[in-house]
Amino acid sequence: MSAQRSDGSPRSGRTGGPGLGSLSPSEGEHDVAAGPYGMHRKLNEDQSLQAIKTMAHGYLNSFPGANNMANNTMLHGDARNILEGTKLNAWRLGRLQAGLRYRLESMDLASEYKDIAGLDFLDCEAFDLQSWQETADSESEDRRAPNHKHDLASKFTNVFDDADLFDPPVGEEGYAYSKPWDYLGVACLESGLDLDGVRKALSKMQEGRGSSSPVIEGTTQILTPVLVKAARVEALDAENPQG
Repeated sequence: MSAQRSDGSPRSGRTGGPGLGSLSPSEGEHDVAAGPYGMHRKLNEDQSLQAIKTMAHGYLNSFPGANNMANNTMLHGDARNILEGTKLNAWRLGRLQAGLRYRLESMDLASEYKDIAGLDFLDCEAFDLQSWQETADSESEDRRAPNHKHDLASKFTNVFDDADLFDPPVGEEGYAYSKPWDYLGVACLESGLDLDGVRKALSKMQEGRGSSSPVIEGTTQILTPVLVKAARVEALDAENPQG
């Protein structure tokens, strides 16, 4: 897979495996960049806290889904709390950091799959899935209608369900996150694909994932690109304020 997105911004670099490290914010100096070659970069407590805040801001402005969804409640609450200045204990900070990074990287990977398949659509973190679904539902009250957009997108998403496109969350990474999967279904639909086209797109995605450099067992991915990604989302939000 390419190291850069179509707009020139860096990829997250996550290609598989649960080993994502931890900030361990309770211990003075924090190792957050243990890469495949054993290289490390240390952040002090203030820097690591700011890193988590940057990720939280980027995540909350990436249309992550409703706050009251069961899988979102805890993560969204802690993300808002840390931005509002609430002090979280080390365990909650570590859990928040791991959950934010998992979801940001999953969205980034979904956007990369979209690019690999040649779909002309917004990146995942720039797409408001909830609004799209609400609009689709308002256009037709009958979800049983054969061309109902929400239902068609769900059928396309089902094609990806059994494919090994995204790593499941592990440990402190939290609960399953459905936006990347649903996003791919909508991206295919809005790009004018039919079911056969979706299957072909999936094949391209799987080939692209298979061509990635494998993660070395027992190593962790570098955090820095994720912070860059979150900062880019933050900058986009500043340029296009909502409401």
